[in-house]
Amino acid sequence: PDIVFSSVLQLSNKILPYRMLFPKTKFIIRCENYLYTYSRIQKLEVFLLYRLANKIITQTREMKDELVNESKIPQSKVVVLENPIDKNLIAEKIQNVSNPYSSSKKHIVASGRFCFQKGFDFLIQSFSLLKKKRDDIDLYILGANDGEYKDEFDRVMQIASDCGVIDDVHCLGYKSNPYPYIKYADCFALSSRWEGLPNVLIESLHLGTPVAAFKCVPIVERIVEHGVNGFVALPEDVDSLAEAMDKALLLGRVSSNYSGASIEEFKKVFAE
Repeated sequence: PDIVFSSVLQLSNKILPYRMLFPKTKFIIRCENYLYTYSRIQKLEVFLLYRLANKIITQTREMKDELVNESKIPQSKVVVLENPIDKNLIAEKIQNVSNPYSSSKKHIVASGRFCFQKGFDFLIQSFSLLKKKRDDIDLYILGANDGEYKDEFDRVMQIASDCGVIDDVHCLGYKSNPYPYIKYADCFALSSRWEGLPNVLIESLHLGTPVAAFKCVPIVERIVEHGVNGFVALPEDVDSLAEAMDKALLLGRVSSNYSGASIEEFKKVFAE
């Protein structure tokens, strides 16, 4: 092939050694997460193997700094391309769809597979704090909650039961089209412990839904205009997230200035 591209750590570490057998092939990889989220073995693999790539795409400038400063990857190999969103796909997915919510309550929505990273335990605790202040809210969580995610789902639901909000938390499982739920929600909540670059946050703002988000990675503060299209909460602070959700519910429809990398910028990396 002319180009080999990988966007997943576990795959990148398997294919990069083959670059020595294919000197005319360009190897491009994308770094999908921050180094601090990796195990010691994974960090060692990054240190030894990522320098074999012709180009490394990172989602944020902080990711690039990590690779350059901690993994000693040559700066010339690393390029920052902030995640774009597929606006045409989103437009297609919300065309001619109706409001999926039947109640007149204020709807808070979250999206992601039920895993420790997504912090749905924090979200439930924050929601229960807000529920004590106002009774006109409910919470919808979209995302896989069976199979390998069943244990975390059960743990989070036990927290919801202990907090007395189990009847107000609606877990809808995996949705191939989550956009109507996000579009018609009154607030989108991001409770993650860490992220690479949270696309769902960008998509929510694109759909006009205000957000309440943990500052789980620095770029969250650059995506969310605090007090304008959402509110940023202190990382893993349930009181702060509850306050952010409460304030976000007052914003109504919002807009976003986020643009992300262009198709031309991606083409340039692959064409060099």
